[in-house]
Amino acid sequence: MGYSPAQVADLALTIDSVPCDLVVAATPIDIARLTGTGRPVLRAFYNVVEGEGAPLRQAFETFLNT
Repeated sequence: MGYSPAQVADLALTIDSVPCDLVVAATPIDIARLTGTGRPVLRAFYNVVEGEGAPLRQAFETFLNT
């Protein structure tokens, strides 16, 4: 997903340096496999759905067109 080797090493060091019981990852890649960390990683998945109209889409389009 575009992580350089230095970024992966830094991420692994950060994860392994934090005293935690669990890492929650909400990214499409498998952080545990990528970093090789021994910490348990819970992968969170999500979907974005706009309720009424398309304000998010319109905001992106406005941003891209400027």
